[in-house]
Amino acid sequence: MINQEYRFDFSWLENPGHCPVCGMLEKKILYDFHPFRVFRCKECTAGYLSPRLMEKRMMEFYADPSYFEGTEGYGYEDYASQESGLRVTFQHFLRILHRKEILQGEILEIGCGTGILLKEAHPYCRRRAGTEFCGNAAAKASETADEIIVGGLEQVPISSRFDLIIAVNVIEHVYNPKDFLRTASRFLKKNGKIVLVTLDIDSLWHHLFRHRWPSFKIPEHILYFNRKSLQYLAQESALEPSAFFPFTQIFPLSLILRKFSVTRVPAFFRRILLPIPATMLCVILKNKKGR
Repeated sequence: MINQEYRFDFSWLENPGHCPVCGMLEKKILYDFHPFRVFRCKECTAGYLSPRLMEKRMMEFYADPSYFEGTEGYGYEDYASQESGLRVTFQHFLRILHRKEILQGEILEIGCGTGILLKEAHPYCRRRAGTEFCGNAAAKASETADEIIVGGLEQVPISSRFDLIIAVNVIEHVYNPKDFLRTASRFLKKNGKIVLVTLDIDSLWHHLFRHRWPSFKIPEHILYFNRKSLQYLAQESALEPSAFFPFTQIFPLSLILRKFSVTRVPAFFRRILLPIPATMLCVILKNKKGR
């Protein structure tokens, strides 16, 4: 949900007016997190934030070194303490991709953070590259990856090609998701794949917790997907889904308790890792007609 410590100027807000996924105007309101609201498109069923922060302002926050420290009311709370859970989560995720025979050759991770996934991918891949807006995080990622690019896809050399492009917890931050996927697909080799992992707004966890769903990370998360809206997005981006599967995340118990406003958490709870199944949804995308 919205972090009450977050500070912003109301002049930074904009109203998209229509669904960023399908462009339709018809919507219904799900939740009001003043001044932000979460709407759901009546056509493709994607959820989206309106109003939202202007993209230029949000990009400044992503590039700020404090984003991975959560010190200004945005970003990741105590990212370092989440590292053990992320490492185990990514190990499990990469084993799934390996069994599906798509984790090989040269890979690109979009929004690689400090490079935890890229480090774990070392046994599987010949070359591991990543993009990251935050310079400090990119510097740490470069210690283990073959190439780290500071910025977004627009900074990737136009001649680069990859067997697999991975974006975990990225698409929910993207202002123009169709352009994002079209651009990403240009960097695929023939028969290459894109893997998206994102929040599942139709998950049991959302239905249980509703407005208290921990995945409402406002104002950074501006899009919320389910299977139908991901299929719609793929179609609009000239891509074809080849597989969907649920994504299990592993969190320190201390982080889970803090998400539900438990303030006094014993330090050793950081070492207790709990798997939370089906919190997210993964889709494997390929170019239509194997281009």
